[in-house]
Amino acid sequence: MAVIDNEKRVYKVPEIQEVLGMGRSKTYAFVKEVYDKKGPFRVIKIGESYRIPCHSFDQWLFGDEERVRD
Repeated sequence: MAVIDNEKRVYKVPEIQEVLGMGRSKTYAFVKEVYDKKGPFRVIKIGESYRIPCHSFDQWLFGDEERVRD
């Protein structure tokens, strides 16, 4: 059986919306576009829901800064 830790692994679209400071409709359209184009970060679609792996999104957002923050 897999052990799941408490570290957050994925973002939901409303969290991406808050981080990017975009409206709801534009954020969903952006995430769908990223999913369809398969980049610049990873998006997982489960049914009608989207999940964005934290590491992939953060690496896209912060680039090399992420290494400096660690």
